[in-house]
Amino acid sequence: VTIVVGYKQEMVIKEINKYFGEGKIKFIKNEIFGESGTALSFYLAAKETDSDVLMLEGDVLFETQLLKRIVGSEISNNIAAIARFCPPLNGTVVEMEGNKITNYYTKVNSGERENAWKTINIYKFDNDFIDFLCSMFKEKKEHYRESYLEDLLQVTVNSGFEIYGVDCGDLLWFEVDDINDLNYARRLFDI
Repeated sequence: VTIVVGYKQEMVIKEINKYFGEGKIKFIKNEIFGESGTALSFYLAAKETDSDVLMLEGDVLFETQLLKRIVGSEISNNIAAIARFCPPLNGTVVEMEGNKITNYYTKVNSGERENAWKTINIYKFDNDFIDFLCSMFKEKKEHYRESYLEDLLQVTVNSGFEIYGVDCGDLLWFEVDDINDLNYARRLFDI
């Protein structure tokens, strides 16, 4: 397990080590987290691996079954957890052709883009896909430094790689971006 840390990284590392034990988790520090997007954080971790990857963004709460569905999916080695895009959701959405993702759109507000699917920010990628993403990022590092991971994924899809969506809308999940989201998530998950 590798965790990319940025904001309040020492506190995060301390808490995780307290729970899992010292040395059990590998930490990679994104020292410019305030100036960069999720693409850089992903790259920092992905370039250190030579295997398939399960990528989870740290601000998503979800029930265990969601992760089991992604890991156990036989659709493809490159998949994204998705759910129907409906209020109060906002953020990155995708358009689909069948179960294949064709387009990514970031910063979409609730009520926009009818018939879109919301990304849950949980992905499974094979090593070939990771190698391609890393080489693409490294080649144009300054261009992608402030980008979202989904911006890179769109370029990857445009280059011929296929990413498939796995509908997880029937499962409990929520992305926490602010204090209102946190309060809503606490009620939703009864925590």
